[in-house]
Amino acid sequence: MERKETMKLSLNEYLKNAGFTKAMLQTLDTLELMDEAYLTHLFYMHKDALFQHFEQYDELLKYQLYLKFYTHLFYQRYLKAKTNQEAALCLDGCKDLYEWAILCHHYFNVYGILPMMWMFLDRLIEGKITRLGRLEFEPKAIDCEIRLPEIYLPKNSVLLNVHVPAGPRLTSADITDAYQQALHYFNGIVPIFHCSSWLLSPQLDECLDESTRIMQFKKDYLIYSLEDNADQFIERVWPDRENEASDYVNYEENTTLQKNAKQLLLSGRILQKANGICIKYYHPESDNV
Repeated sequence: MERKETMKLSLNEYLKNAGFTKAMLQTLDTLELMDEAYLTHLFYMHKDALFQHFEQYDELLKYQLYLKFYTHLFYQRYLKAKTNQEAALCLDGCKDLYEWAILCHHYFNVYGILPMMWMFLDRLIEGKITRLGRLEFEPKAIDCEIRLPEIYLPKNSVLLNVHVPAGPRLTSADITDAYQQALHYFNGIVPIFHCSSWLLSPQLDECLDESTRIMQFKKDYLIYSLEDNADQFIERVWPDRENEASDYVNYEENTTLQKNAKQLLLSGRILQKANGICIKYYHPESDNV
């Protein structure tokens, strides 16, 4: 049995371990949340009322207060963790808040959480999404049946949905390590990973060499459907650009991906979002489900 966690980090130590810089911590120290206990109650019991509460603030202050409140929630979850593993999961999850705070600062010059992301990050805080290493996993039922030569999955099959958070570039070792952690942590769920992302776009085959990190991630997935929507791709590859077709000619070409993808866009094509499954760890003959 795992030894219970006995020593807890202070809030500042906890946030430093999650990557928060001195400037971020100073920002959080200057912010004041009114009645944290009441806001916490709203978060878990009346989420819509919580979001409405924050609408009273000016935009930039609202982004900052969401960061302050969400770090508070994650820290409270960390304090209640009964094992070392639970405490580590709370710390790793908070690293996502750091990444979003950096991105918010890039766009608005304040450390906060970008608009509408609080409706995704709440699932991370509640433990519905679990960060393990460099990837995040969410047990989720698929909303359609999947028919492929390799496998058939009926609608509502529960798979491990994969999210790729911002952060250092993925390596093959990072990917393998995260999957192995997920297989151990979610050992009661069918070991099939599901991903819906621009990272699985079939057009990437024309833009990148198969040895690149993105292609190493993509190669594990069998694509079962495509979406003709390039918005997610453009947001990630050109985060400082607006999705305007007439403006493609001005898109930057600082990377191989940007250069090749820009040529596809200028030719009138798009880079589709794809839905796929990874079944490399699924071995039904060995009773692993």
